[in-house]
Parts: sequence; C-alpha cells; structure tokens
Amino acid sequence: MRRPPGSDEEIGRWRLDDAVQLRCLRANLTEALTAPARRAGPPDLTERLLIVATELAGNALRHSGPPVVVVLRTDGHVIVDVADDAGHRLPAVDRQRAPGAGGLGLRLAAEMAEEVGWYPDGTGKHVWASFTI
Repeated sequence: MRRPPGSDEEIGRWRLDDAVQLRCLRANLTEALTAPARRAGPPDLTERLLIVATELAGNALRHSGPPVVVVLRTDGHVIVDVADDAGHRLPAVDRQRAPGAGGLGLRLAAEMAEEVGWYPDGTGKHVWASFTI
C-alpha cells in the first residue's frame, strides 16, 4: 500500500460506468498522450500505458462495479490512477490462476510500468501505475 509520486498536472479524467467505455478510454488516452507537448518518452510508452490503464479500469469495473474514475497525471512521470468505491476489496495478484484464465491485470501492470501501488481514500481505493517519460 502506497501513494503514487506527486504530480503537477492532470492531463485527463474519465468516468466509466461499464466495460463498453474501455474502448473510448483507450482512444482518449491515446489522444492525450500523443499531443505534441507529450510526445517525449520511450516509443512504446503509449501502448504500455494503454494496456495497463485498460486492465486496471477493467479490474475495477469487474470487482467493484461502477463508477470507476481514471485520472492521468504527469510530473516527469505519467501516472494512471484508477479509483473505485470498493475499499474493502484489496488488489491482489492471483498467482494460482492458469495462463489464459484471465485475471492478470495487476501482473501485467507490474511488468509494464515502472511502479504500481494502491491506497485507500476513505470511500474506496486507488490503484495506480507510473511510467517514466
């Protein structure tokens, strides 16, 4: 349990009420990350961040239900922060799950991001991932 690095600028905020909106989230994140002012960073940054954001948001919708809020911030890192209202359900990697059985969102996030963490906020929880620009 830990909070993400501090951030200076919110790039975008999206509210998701169902899994169909994950496609729109990916499109909006792509637009936000490829704006001329944000093109710095590793060539695969956008794709890694899209995968992680989609997995974390999908997990939140699946395990806590709507609404889920996804926030993208920057401070020299790009941070995707996914908030839900299920503070009683702690994020956990299922190490016993067979490959192909789904449920690998946190594991993917840990492999693709520089840092991953979570923290409660009084009404729910936030799961976040940080990427170096």
